[in-house]
Amino acid sequence: MISLLDRARVRTPRMLHGSDATAWPMLEDAVDAGYDVRIGLEDTMRLPDGTEAHDNAALVAHAAGLVSTGT
Repeated sequence: MISLLDRARVRTPRMLHGSDATAWPMLEDAVDAGYDVRIGLEDTMRLPDGTEAHDNAALVAHAAGLVSTGT
């Protein structure tokens, strides 16, 4: 899909999004590509190491750390 958008020169903002087991890998790929990201309990209830997130803030804080370091 990304290749198709690139070839068509579509320049609108992009966001990769996964759920459950794919939430964190997709978020990391999005960070690497410079795309927008989102994360929340509706996406996954676990942090990347598999531990259960206590709340939405825990997910967002971890994602913000990945964004700030560029994974």
